[in-house]
Formats: sequence, C-alpha cells, structure tokens
Amino acid sequence: MWGFTPKQAAPVQHDWYYNADPLERREYDAFGPWISTIRTNEEMPPRFRHAYEELRSSIFLFKIPINAERRAMRPGMDLYRSVLAIDHDRVVVLEWNGSTETRYESPVDSIQAVRIDQDLLPANFSLLLADGQTVSLGYNSVSDKEIERVVNFLRERMTTGAGNAYQRSTKASLWSKSDIREHFFLGLWEKHVRRFPSTRILYWEPPGINCGRLKSSLGCLLLDVGSELVIIHRGRFIRRWLEAVYSGAELYVPWAAVQAAELVRSPSGRKTFIPTVRLTLPGHAIDVELFAPTSEHQQLLAELTARTAR
Repeated sequence: MWGFTPKQAAPVQHDWYYNADPLERREYDAFGPWISTIRTNEEMPPRFRHAYEELRSSIFLFKIPINAERRAMRPGMDLYRSVLAIDHDRVVVLEWNGSTETRYESPVDSIQAVRIDQDLLPANFSLLLADGQTVSLGYNSVSDKEIERVVNFLRERMTTGAGNAYQRSTKASLWSKSDIREHFFLGLWEKHVRRFPSTRILYWEPPGINCGRLKSSLGCLLLDVGSELVIIHRGRFIRRWLEAVYSGAELYVPWAAVQAAELVRSPSGRKTFIPTVRLTLPGHAIDVELFAPTSEHQQLLAELTARTAR
C-alpha cells in the first residue's frame, strides 16, 4: 500500500505590482512611449518634482519617457528621462542621465532655428541657440502631434515682428507642385501650404542624381514661408546604391536670423568637392549639399542673398 505524502504549499510570491506604492503604480500604468502632459504635482516625474511649482504655469509642460520596454520596468523606477517646459519668454529642459540631473534654460528670443529629425519611430527635437549650443530631446514619433504644437508655437514666437522687416519676394518660383514627384517631399510641401497658402518653392532638387561610386543624392526642398526659411531633406544628402532610407529632417530658420549665405565646397572624401550652400546664423552654420547643375546653385544663392539683405 502506497503511503500518502501531503504536497507542500508553494511559497507566496512577492507581487511587485500590487505591493507598490499607489502613486508609483498610477505612474507605471500611464507609462508608454508617448509624451504626456503634466497637469498636477503627482503627474510630475518624482525625479523632477522639485521643479513643479516653478514650471506649473508653462504653456507646454511635457514629460518624455525613457527608451525602454515596459516589461522591463517596475513602479518606482525612473520612467521619464526629461521634462520640457515652454512659456512665452523661455524654454526649460530638465534631463536625467541615470546619475545626474541637467537643466537647460534659454530665452525664446535666443532660439535661432528649430530642427526635427525622424527615422521611423526614433525622433529628435533640437533647438539651435545663439550662444552656439544645441539642445536636443529624443522622443518617439508616436508623439508627433505634441511636438508639432510646440514647433508651431516657437515658430510664431521666433518670427514675431520679422514679417515687416523681411518682405516676401514677388518673383515667380521656377518650380511648382507638379515638379515634386517624390512622396516624402510632396507630403511635407502640402503640409506647409495648408498652414501658409503663400508658401513659395525656393529650390527643389529631386533625389537620384548620380554621385559616383554607387551612390546617389537624396534630394532637398527649400521653402520661403513668409518670415522664415524651411529646409527639408532626408537627414543626410547621399545614400549608397539600393540603400533604403526612411529618415527625414525639417529645419525652420527665421529670415531675421540668417546673417549670410554663401556657396562653399565641402570635402566629399574624394578628389572632388560637394557644392554646398552655407547659411550663417548667430552661433551656427547650416550646410545644404547640392548636386544639381551649377547654374541652379547660383540662382538659389542669389535668392537667399536677396532675401537676407538688410
């Protein structure tokens, strides 16, 4: 006859979720790849909660999550790595790198340009400041709408009062919508025309120009949008043969910030040089590499020089 041995009870597992602090659990429940608006002191990430009273009245007060999988995180961990606060007269960025907190603060008047870079989901929001510094925030492109609101607000602040000093050119553009046949550039052109119907094409270079050594150009589009210049490209200007490129970049530069425009020859790693239009801003130089015929470069340079003439 077989004896009966009672089965021992399994040890009680520690439930990390239900045993967590309720406030930390609520933060964990709301955590995801998206940018969130901060409305209360409890919604401020604990790491930056000391600055809530100072920043609570900001027009935009966002928290940007860390780049991590949710299943690897737990309540009480640092789920947000930065806070972005924007008001009428200043921008404040608080960042946590895992060991130290960094604070960037700048008057809106010192912002010389705004840049957005995307490569499918990874994206970057950058402010080019007059002291030569560039403040960048990485985010997930699922939050495009929130960043677009911020960019539009800053664009209006950056160009306030510049419209009268920099009158629109009445010269007819050499390009029209029908010339833009690449979907990436066409979609962005239509976005700007919807917002500013008087948008004018300053320069259009289609992708696919042979650059030698099994490389080709990725194209670029320059727009005159009233008080500002908008530069659209793929984040770089050359790709390898058959390389898939999904990235894109938009750069917003007030005409009032452009000090000079010139045509330079950038090193290409070969015996030849790449014709490049260089825009000089306080603290920064913006290069746009061109691969179309030289006559078009000269025409663009003449347009830029006339537009920025004081």
